[in-house]
Amino acid sequence: MSGIEPKFISRPKVAGSLKIGDSVTVQCEIRADPPPDIAWKIGNSEIKKSDSNYKIESLEKDDFVTEYSITIKSIAKKDNGKAQIAAKNILAEVTCPFSIIVEDNAGNNFEN
Repeated sequence: MSGIEPKFISRPKVAGSLKIGDSVTVQCEIRADPPPDIAWKIGNSEIKKSDSNYKIESLEKDDFVTEYSITIKSIAKKDNGKAQIAAKNILAEVTCPFSIIVEDNAGNNFEN
């Protein structure tokens, strides 16, 4: 079977900590053929395109390379902790974890 297994060209990351109500965009680039199905998870919840607090986008950059992004429009306490993106095509499935650190208004990190 020919094609390209999904591979992260750039990995998702969140720089520093966020405050409740902040907006943040997390992005990564994945090389794959055929294009993979993408699933974003925050905590144990898969984020759906229909969820109004999140915006999920993709932008074709190059042959077989696509930039995927998720924007959290208003950070909430529930967004604190582990998150991941999964990319799956007929050849393989790969995941890449990242962390979201949310502070309360006093600048203290929420514990999971």
